[in-house]
Amino acid sequence: MAEAYDPERADRNAAIIQDRINGLTYRQLAAKYNLSPAAVHGIVRGYTDNAIKPAAEELVQLEIDRHERLLNALEPKIEAGDVKAIEAAVKVSMSYRKLIGVDAATKVNVEHTATAAVTELQERLNKAIQSHVEPTE
Repeated sequence: MAEAYDPERADRNAAIIQDRINGLTYRQLAAKYNLSPAAVHGIVRGYTDNAIKPAAEELVQLEIDRHERLLNALEPKIEAGDVKAIEAAVKVSMSYRKLIGVDAATKVNVEHTATAAVTELQERLNKAIQSHVEPTE
């Protein structure tokens, strides 16, 4: 069930958002508005979820549409083998992939392979050092 609209709360939340934009920390906001830092964080998060994310999603969709129009416009020249059109399409495609996160870095766990290689290298170094060190006795 949705909460009833409270104009005083809406004004307070708007002031909190403006103060946050102006650089106040969550703790400073909590003290100023007699709220917990978690409550302030929830207000800011709600603003982000309800105002900023939809605007960002709309902007991303506009850019996706723009990329698609550019690629469609280049299609006839690409089909005709125009090298400059192909190069332009590759650049548009790379930009598009970056926009939608296709080429985002992926975390890979290589600990076991690296550990085996490091262990082998350490053993070889130890043998080489031992063969060149003379006993101290």
